[in-house]
Amino acid sequence: MASFTVRYEELTSSNKNSNDQDYLGHLVCEWGSPSSSSALNYYTIERQLGDKEWLPIGEKINKSHNQIELDISSLLSNDNNENVPSRFRVKAYLNNGKTFTSEPTDEMNIALITEQRFIKPDVEILSANSVQLTWTDDENRKATIYEIEKKEPKEIEWKKVRKVLRTQGSARIDDLIDAQQSQFRLVPSTSDKLTKSGETYSMNSFV
Repeated sequence: MASFTVRYEELTSSNKNSNDQDYLGHLVCEWGSPSSSSALNYYTIERQLGDKEWLPIGEKINKSHNQIELDISSLLSNDNNENVPSRFRVKAYLNNGKTFTSEPTDEMNIALITEQRFIKPDVEILSANSVQLTWTDDENRKATIYEIEKKEPKEIEWKKVRKVLRTQGSARIDDLIDAQQSQFRLVPSTSDKLTKSGETYSMNSFV
């Protein structure tokens, strides 16, 4: 019987030298082959949001692979409600049309995972286009340099503004489209990256 494991990692071997500006990390899915692997065609990863139907995410996975990284930023951008828990499973497709599906993972709140990585600052509206951000210097955090990121109305992706010292405690952001509707966060800089990875959420068997 083969196992299916999902864990969160900030930095993985395939993206450690990447310049794609993704600081939220990945979910790493790993699995073994079912007993009938000789007739295997391909795999897919499926996700369930809350009690909704299971839906495939990503592309078909080559039968020779037993690991895939799911970008957390893309998972969050597809959520209508970021507080809805997710479950994951892997499905093996055989050449004869049959499928094997693993037991689903335990529920995991992806938004909560990412919140453990960044600071949500207090926001003071200064004008229609400017804000003042303030945050508390948390001595328990390992990062000393943070990127201020913003997400303005109708934008899906977070955009970087500038780097700041954690101990700085405040920063003014100008030239916003709509200060009232903009969102902000402080994310550990790649030049001072937190090391927090490896918790396994569940490990189950194909049925």
